[in-house]
Amino acid sequence: ANLTPDTIVTVRFRAAAATAPAPAPSASQTVTVLADETLIEIGLRVGIDWQEIAALNGISGPDYTVRPGEVLQLPQPGQFVVVLPGDTLTEIGQRVGVDWQEIAALNDIAGPDYVINPGQVLTLP
Repeated sequence: ANLTPDTIVTVRFRAAAATAPAPAPSASQTVTVLADETLIEIGLRVGIDWQEIAALNGISGPDYTVRPGEVLQLPQPGQFVVVLPGDTLTEIGQRVGVDWQEIAALNDIAGPDYVINPGQVLTLP
């Protein structure tokens, strides 16, 4: 994702403002955008990383615009993960409880370097 320093500050501010744990996603696996709501706030509300919601719904930067009343699909647990800056396949595998080599094979990521990039969407087994 192409994030600006202002975006990063906003992400940290919004995340720090959350006081209650986020609820689990609803059984319907969709969420309706509320008035003046951002992807970051939606992610906090449903307990899913906002970048995964953006990737699944084809929403891209730099603004990541959503509109009130818009219905967004939510990722199913274990469906995919968005690579964050500094991520490695090993770290992602540990985070989701899957062997990193299975993730690499499923996503056609070859060695010896097994290169992944921030913003890349990886399918999980």
